[in-house]
Amino acid sequence: GMGLLEGKKATCYPGMEDGMKGSTPEKKNAVTDGRIITGCGVGGALDFACELITALCGKAKADEIAESVVHHVYG
Repeated sequence: GMGLLEGKKATCYPGMEDGMKGSTPEKKNAVTDGRIITGCGVGGALDFACELITALCGKAKADEIAESVVHHVYG
């Protein structure tokens, strides 16, 4: 790899964790660590989208959009 995930928390498609050497794998749909945002696959698309919206427009906007598509983010 390119070392982009070195020392970062990240997620990936289940079973592909060996490709994330140097990272701390998390079993979540989407993970943000600094400027790196990772997703687990198509099933986590809404969570991944919310992470991107939070990074670009802020949490309030992400919550607003999540609510508008009836997607609940807990935690």
